Amino acid sequence: MQRSLILLASALAAVAANLAETWPQDPVGKTVHARALAGSGPPSSNDIAQYNIILFSSIALVFISYFSVMALVNMDIGNDSLLYSGGLKTD
Repeated sequence: MQRSLILLASALAAVAANLAETWPQDPVGKTVHARALAGSGPPSSNDIAQYNIILFSSIALVFISYFSVMALVNMDIGNDSLLYSGGLKTD
């Protein structure tokens, strides 16, 4: 167990050393086109409306799902008196 932990730690140190030697050049040195960095302007009212519809629908579905699962989890598992009453028997 101890040998495998030492081996894992040495492998992790080797990977970290390999990544650390090229780290400053790679993220900053990548050529990024100016078009990718250009601003796209403010969102339109249709974009804002679509975002709000999706956001609040998702929140509502999460709440509905949560409370329906909680209702099922906390349901009484006893016999239902209407199902097991035997109907309206008249003798």
